[in-house]
Amino acid sequence: MTHTNPAGGRLKDRAENKWRKLPACDTEHNLPACYAEKRKLEACATFRHDSNFPFDPDEKLTQRTTGRCLDQPLISDLKYELWIRFHSTPSGWLQHKASHMSRINIGCNLTYDVRLSTVFLFQVVAARTNQQRVVSEELQLNPSVNVESFQIGMDGNQLQRVVVDPCTFELSYQATVELMPDMQNSNDIGESQISQTPATVLTYLNPSRYCESDLLSRFAFEEFGQLYPGFSRVQAICNWVFEQLDYTPGSTNTMTTATDVLLQRTGVCRDYAHLAIALCRGIGIPARYVAGYAVNLQPPDFHGFMEAFLDGRWYLFDPSRLTSVQGLVRIGTGRDAADVSVATITGSTLLTNQQVWATRSQDGDSADSDDGSGASAVSTV
Repeated sequence: MTHTNPAGGRLKDRAENKWRKLPACDTEHNLPACYAEKRKLEACATFRHDSNFPFDPDEKLTQRTTGRCLDQPLISDLKYELWIRFHSTPSGWLQHKASHMSRINIGCNLTYDVRLSTVFLFQVVAARTNQQRVVSEELQLNPSVNVESFQIGMDGNQLQRVVVDPCTFELSYQATVELMPDMQNSNDIGESQISQTPATVLTYLNPSRYCESDLLSRFAFEEFGQLYPGFSRVQAICNWVFEQLDYTPGSTNTMTTATDVLLQRTGVCRDYAHLAIALCRGIGIPARYVAGYAVNLQPPDFHGFMEAFLDGRWYLFDPSRLTSVQGLVRIGTGRDAADVSVATITGSTLLTNQQVWATRSQDGDSADSDDGSGASAVSTV
């Protein structure tokens, strides 16, 4: 059957060469036939850690929540992925998504001098969401030790636990990640009513270890309480943080909180994020910390940024403006940096070397076009 998308248009030539045949859509209503089943289809499209789909090659796709079988046999991973995308969003998605799709190569090398038997809890692996797909990845440990992998916290952050005896210990992680951000006009995004906010989001209104929103609520209301509610108000908070703080590596430590940063007016990326998060929570906007990789970040390091919950979904913000939000690859999310520490260590060890990178793949289809000032709203969950 030949693809007959009524919305017309073309994917990138490279994509068209790979996926010549797609199911027809509902031409009468100008919508993909399965748009009403979007959530069920997305549930079927969960990727394994090896990026293969959890179905046998000859198995027909079954909507497991209903037991109804669709007429499309599973073929290649790439064709199936595009089929899911086509049938789980309104017409026009293909053109919109292809224009913002990109591939990013990420990785890190960590070397430790382990002096006593030590337990490491690592969070360096890229997350998997509807808009962030891990195409390939590899985790290497030297010496080779047993690795236990878990999903922890409300947001299912990936964690690896290893126990290492005295030695020089090296961790190497590299991956290729495909980003398919949902881009929206920021002027169209309002704030969510607390009375209608999902229960799982409410915790991000509360003060936390590094984000003392209770101490900063009066200041937050005085500065930002009268601004027009919506994306623009969160962006105003991020702009204020960017303008008021000086980015100074080494100026803060693991004990520095948002209140400390407000007083000393200096910090690094995590401090920028913590202060913006605390101010958002202080005026009743759910906000959370995101740890990840950032394309072409200088100096190269893991990056801390944030998300705010607006109009029923999470949107990315980077108060430090060190990179475009379209070049952010998430590792995990939490109330603050304590929930997504790169390495939590119990024992005696010293970090002797750290290398972190994130570069746009030559196979990527888009370049960063956002300067962090709020021209567009980006969501990757």
